[in-house]
Amino acid sequence: MTVLGTVVATLLAAVGSSTAAAQEQPAPVTAQQTAVSPADPADLIYQGYYAPLAADAAALAGPELSEVVCTSAATCVMIGDYTTTSGADSSAIVTLKDSVTTTLPTAAPDGGSQALLTGLACGGEGACVARGTFLDATGTRVPMITRSQDGIWSSLPVEPPMGVAAQDVSLAALSCGTPTFCVAVGRYPLGRSPSNQANKEFILEIRDDQMSIESLTMPADLPGAQVQLTGIDCRGPDFCAATGQYYAPGAADDHGSVLVTRSTGGWSAVSGDWPTGGGSIDNGFAAIACTGPDACFAAGPARAEAGIAQNVIATLKSGVWETSWLPNLPHEYNYGNDAVRMSCATGGPCAITAARYVRGIGTHFVVYGWFDGIWTISRVIYPQVPGGGTRELEGLSCTADTCTGIGRVSDNRGNAEAFVLRSVDGTWTGTRHSYPHPHPHYSVFTSLSCGSAISCTAVGRVRASDNQHVQHTQGLILTSAPADVGTTITPTRVVLNNEAYVDVPLIATTGVWGPSPVTLSYRWYADGGVLPGESDRKLMVTSALMGKKLSVEVTGVRSGSGTVSVRSNETAPVFPSLFAKVYPHVLGWPTVGATLTVGSGAWRPEPDELVYQWLLDGRPIAGQVRSTMVVPAGAVGKQISVRSTGRKLGYVDSSLTSLVVGPVAAGTLTTPVPRISGTAKVGATLNVTAGWTPRVDMLKYQWRQNGHPIAGATQRRYKIPASLKSKRLSVLVTGSKAGYTSASVASARTTPIKGR
Repeated sequence: MTVLGTVVATLLAAVGSSTAAAQEQPAPVTAQQTAVSPADPADLIYQGYYAPLAADAAALAGPELSEVVCTSAATCVMIGDYTTTSGADSSAIVTLKDSVTTTLPTAAPDGGSQALLTGLACGGEGACVARGTFLDATGTRVPMITRSQDGIWSSLPVEPPMGVAAQDVSLAALSCGTPTFCVAVGRYPLGRSPSNQANKEFILEIRDDQMSIESLTMPADLPGAQVQLTGIDCRGPDFCAATGQYYAPGAADDHGSVLVTRSTGGWSAVSGDWPTGGGSIDNGFAAIACTGPDACFAAGPARAEAGIAQNVIATLKSGVWETSWLPNLPHEYNYGNDAVRMSCATGGPCAITAARYVRGIGTHFVVYGWFDGIWTISRVIYPQVPGGGTRELEGLSCTADTCTGIGRVSDNRGNAEAFVLRSVDGTWTGTRHSYPHPHPHYSVFTSLSCGSAISCTAVGRVRASDNQHVQHTQGLILTSAPADVGTTITPTRVVLNNEAYVDVPLIATTGVWGPSPVTLSYRWYADGGVLPGESDRKLMVTSALMGKKLSVEVTGVRSGSGTVSVRSNETAPVFPSLFAKVYPHVLGWPTVGATLTVGSGAWRPEPDELVYQWLLDGRPIAGQVRSTMVVPAGAVGKQISVRSTGRKLGYVDSSLTSLVVGPVAAGTLTTPVPRISGTAKVGATLNVTAGWTPRVDMLKYQWRQNGHPIAGATQRRYKIPASLKSKRLSVLVTGSKAGYTSASVASARTTPIKGR
């Protein structure tokens, strides 16, 4: 497998003339492979340069490149914004073809000006489409589409649906399935009043030379919901898949994901279901990518009922979307800003980048990889930044052989440098790239596209000041190319994850050995001894290996070049297996006297034993270790949670705590109407009885005559004096109990009191 390597690259400061629309690439500076990451190939070099200026660009004014699409190893198309000599904002289209870079201003439709491009897609060589806006003859900014046919670009306004103003239409995402079939998703408002701010989603199809708009019918289970489609991927002449989010105004927490597909039967939309275990999708699926027609993935952040943000993957199979959890790294928690970039090659592989909070370390990125038909997760290994700083991932591209990412590292002074990531069978590393420019303020790559495994192009910008401290911006282009490495085998380091777990595959990261073709074989070791019969790149770790240190020896063979063997690092002693983390949740109302139950979800695998501990304000409640609990009186005003621990032979115990419920409300006392017994005549004694639920701590009585309290008549029994002859008596009974709200109930009145 040949992939894009990661090495320290130096860009040549070659600035194009403000009057030159096309120029040869300047002679690039070749990167010396003295700081390669563990699995970098030895047959790639980098070349970098500034994008040439558009003919009407102001001096040293862009273009600030924002997106690139490569249709082959030799051809890439880019878009970016710049400032014209008149001070207006405009967009440029930059084409890299056979080592020649051309920059052209974007022409607005007839009668318009100041075209700005916001998205780009290509269906094949010389067949690209860009979406954007322009100022029409009235000075109003309205949507447009720009198309290339055989290298010639032309722009057309987007005709809005009947009754909709053009300036209210916006295009959100774009994809091309063939050279003559592209689709954009967008929206327009249904109303402008504060009481009607809903949007209507639509599909803009571009087929051959025709554009048509079709309103999208939302799922029947989302009446009145506001929907926003944010991503789309088309594969072939009749298939597309899109994703986004919905929000139902006025309904608490009523939000989630929308999944849309197009086949020969037209467009259809469904709301995204939640994986087993419960929860809610916070902001919808953030990214979507397909490996072919009717074979797609959508990913995004979600919030489980325990309050922890986790990543969810939706898989399209045979026209049906199914959701499941993406894997987690052991001993790490993950919050928000997840699943931000996604890319798939036809037939695979796929990759997703996501921000993850790593407990005790800070915010780092992880990369999910879909290699060999399964999703795996890896933490990105970053270069060190003096003084600390932040890291962001801003581009991702997969080919049939590998996946490559682009991003930036910034220090605590605001300076930034770009870095390149790349995968070899799911393992990722990153290396910084700096630029020889006086007084740089920051540099960043914004997009990446690979025309082949060894030919990738990244675009971005650098902002700097010259020796007179004049601020200016330049567009950056970084490309890879193969190098002549001779005929001897050049191996790379062989790397294993430091931690290995029972029942979890351990995969050897071999990198790319060159020059191609090199055949690799594998020999696995446990505590230095050979493991018989284990000769694959992937080792299934069994319970018999628990506590042992694992390593692998890789041998490369190439005709005429002999053999070379490399031994990997040794893992830590094999750990027991880990449970898939399933957060418990509390079922029932947090009220004194109510019964609460643990909802545990589906543990994977099923534990031998589940142990519970109920908590009050985070502290264990003595004796409350079952799956149910009656809320005690002392819990009023406090919050309840439950901790569940899964145990299984050969596995690490997993203890997780639910979200709190509460504060706990006081219980409610109930009783039937009290009954008065005895004869209603002067001198007789009346008695009252009542059954309370639950049993009360104290009862108070107040006898009444004709509805008025009788002074001193506060006992359960009452002897009728002569003064009450002809009166009707009743009694008010008040019950009280710790943790409950006191309750009072009056009896029915007696018949008029008779004389002796």
